[in-house]
Amino acid sequence: TALGACGNPGEGDDTTETPDSSIEPPARGFQLQSPEIDIPAGQEITYCWYFRTDTTETLAIKRWVSHMTAGSHHMIMYTTSNADPNNPPGTVSATDCGGLSGQNIPVWTYAAQNPDADLALPSDDGTGKPLGQEIVAGQHGYLQMHYNNRTDVAIKARVTLNAEAHEAGVAFTKTAAYVTFNNSINIPPNAVGD
Repeated sequence: TALGACGNPGEGDDTTETPDSSIEPPARGFQLQSPEIDIPAGQEITYCWYFRTDTTETLAIKRWVSHMTAGSHHMIMYTTSNADPNNPPGTVSATDCGGLSGQNIPVWTYAAQNPDADLALPSDDGTGKPLGQEIVAGQHGYLQMHYNNRTDVAIKARVTLNAEAHEAGVAFTKTAAYVTFNNSINIPPNAVGD
């Protein structure tokens, strides 16, 4: 089973490089950067890059910032409880990309469909505390990266993702994404009315 999400065809397919192709790592937190991947001309493909963070403590993430190079359609960050036995950290795979692996169920954590994206969590939960997404020390996971090279030449694609954390000791309200689906919903094309 592959886990993923795409918007409307044509959205996020911009093959124009944004001026700054890198992001400075956060002062507190971590940065993930996939290897450069060659995407042949005219090819649409999804890769997963498996990682383990080099962090030594649990962090409360307050802001996500990402950059995708030209040809990127979207990226999704998933965290997992353990390393994927078939894809150790550092592996890039287009044939075995994400999905379920025994009890190692991936957790949707962050996604972007624009070349440059910035998601700051609310600084007040209504009681004065900021929100934070907990990422454990040495977190396993993968970036699912969907590319659509609409040009006549091969391109090199890469994703960079920053996780900016609250300072140590900051009291925060733990938050996480709520993602669900219903695969029994079926709306036929051109449906009208109830």
